[in-house]
Amino acid sequence: MRRIESRPAPTLSPAQRELTRRSREMLVRGGLLTQPPGRSGVPQHIEKSWRRCVGEQVPVAPDHIDYREPDEAVSVLRRAAMPVLDRLKDSFADVPVAMVLSDATGLIVARHVDVRRQRDVMDRASAAEGFDFSEHSIGTNGIGTVLAERRPVLVRGPEHYNALKNSKTIVLKNEDHDVFGDGTVVLKTTPGHTPGHQVLFVKLAKTGPVLLAGDLYHYPEERTFKRFPTFEFNVEQSAASRAKMDDFMKQTGARMWIEHDKPTHAKLKKAPEYYD
Repeated sequence: MRRIESRPAPTLSPAQRELTRRSREMLVRGGLLTQPPGRSGVPQHIEKSWRRCVGEQVPVAPDHIDYREPDEAVSVLRRAAMPVLDRLKDSFADVPVAMVLSDATGLIVARHVDVRRQRDVMDRASAAEGFDFSEHSIGTNGIGTVLAERRPVLVRGPEHYNALKNSKTIVLKNEDHDVFGDGTVVLKTTPGHTPGHQVLFVKLAKTGPVLLAGDLYHYPEERTFKRFPTFEFNVEQSAASRAKMDDFMKQTGARMWIEHDKPTHAKLKKAPEYYD
């Protein structure tokens, strides 16, 4: 496949960003009749999208983005499209570009992003598999607006309709996450009890390292006799997760607190007391 030459996307100057932000806020707060069409100072396709969002009462600051598990139709689309995406990845091997595949409704089916900074930005915006990026879901964006316009369009920075792109949301898919980047608070992936189960590791200055078990264990006897609840999602995964956390505790010297166990809970400090 012929390598595609990349061109930098035009960026907004600080003055343009401020004008765009003010124009969007004026339209959102004042309604469709505040400004006559074409007076907003932003590209026509952006203003049209904003007006659609206002008319459909799309929230400008949603607290979440709708998510749904892929159905068979989505799986078929993904299988058919992945060879094409793989070839595109090869063509853009030297270019820091992210690629997203959605279905006709705006549901993200697959994504490819190699650069960590780009991946973090996309994760904060929930731009990952299974999330609904249709225009009626989250407003003006590079997926839903393309589908609404039925043509390629460019959406930059403050031209987006909602504020989730500036949130601190991180999408985790069976991976650990160091919350502050210093090892003091770490989410540890432990699938088994549920598909996305996690435990929490904290390193306290005086108390020392502690692992909060969540649903990894419900009673100390489960750990002693290697027993599992009858309602585990996947017992084999639970066993692997427990073994991994045993190794982790040996490495870190952490204690495990099994919060479901009533005697253990009774011994722990309660608010307003705390552990430091």
